[in-house]
Amino acid sequence: MQEAPRNEARMEQQMRQEQMRAYEEQQRRAQMQAQQQAAQEGFRRNGRLTPDERRDLRRQIGEAGQDIYSNTPRR
Repeated sequence: MQEAPRNEARMEQQMRQEQMRAYEEQQRRAQMQAQQQAAQEGFRRNGRLTPDERRDLRRQIGEAGQDIYSNTPRR
């Protein structure tokens, strides 16, 4: 009779340990991802744009200008 409660307690303890391991793994992965993202942002923050980024920026500025000045005032 005492074996059943012991087995249940052991199983519960194993489940808690597995949950803790899964939680710790999840936290570790989130921390690694945050570190990688910060490193990439730090690398890109040297004030220079890639040619693709410059082209996109020029396109966006042109589109915004068209929206603002679409109806030119007539004199």
